[in-house]
Amino acid sequence: SSVEVMHGVLQLNKGESLALGPGASATVTMRVVGRNTKGPIATAVVPLEGASFPLDFSIVRSDMRDVPDFLWREEDLYVKADVATNSGAVMAVGRSKAKFKDGVHGTAYVTLERV
Repeated sequence: SSVEVMHGVLQLNKGESLALGPGASATVTMRVVGRNTKGPIATAVVPLEGASFPLDFSIVRSDMRDVPDFLWREEDLYVKADVATNSGAVMAVGRSKAKFKDGVHGTAYVTLERV
């Protein structure tokens, strides 16, 4: 389903740019902070061709593995983004958290660093 689980923003440090060629994308994975879920509970691919930063993205329920809601619904979520070229070479990585507060997950601001 397309119910939003968490919202995030891919961003760069002030004054930095990232040369995104055709087919560039960010693979965003999500885990639960402090819980062993045997790997990411969600994976989403964000197309980056022609994109500019900051760039909003969402992880929706259909991006998730078949895990029960109680595993993640009221927990802080750890988010990692790997930006890769069309050939799969990773060019930048970012990490963040979507904190759970007042019944909702906050926005995860993922600052991308060149690798």
